Amino acid sequence: MTIYDLKPAFQKLLTPIVVSFHKRSVTPNQVTIFTCIMSLVYSFGLSQNIENKYWLMSIPFFLFLRMALNAIDGVLAKKFN
Repeated sequence: MTIYDLKPAFQKLLTPIVVSFHKRSVTPNQVTIFTCIMSLVYSFGLSQNIENKYWLMSIPFFLFLRMALNAIDGVLAKKFN
């Protein structure tokens, strides 16, 4: 099993969030910009607190959130033009 086998299931799981974003008139570009800003803020926070074990333990959660937002942006663009 590869990551590409999981992708359709992951996108299907995110569909309720995508529909909710569409109802609120959120565009894929807004999701992308938010993700970029969030990444910069998180990276700055991590660089300032590199000794803090909680920041280091939060990296996988942050990366999962970033991956989910990337998928949401793609599904939103594909499904709602």
